[in-house]
Amino acid sequence: LMYVQDLGAQILQDLHGQRETILRASNTLKGADDNITKSRKILSNMARRIWQNKIIMFGIIAFLVFAIGIILYVKLRPSN
Repeated sequence: LMYVQDLGAQILQDLHGQRETILRASNTLKGADDNITKSRKILSNMARRIWQNKIIMFGIIAFLVFAIGIILYVKLRPSN
């Protein structure tokens, strides 16, 4: 009977240790998940800013091409 009680106590102790290990792993995974969520938000913001910058850049290029076209038209048109 004493052997069974010792065995039961050892099993309970092992289960307690395993529970602690699982809780630590769970906390680590929650922290990693939080970091991944933050990283995903940062990357989404970066991608949005890239598109905004591209749109602005193409707008500036279009404006400059238009301005150069007007200047060339004014300079190269036949004088009356």
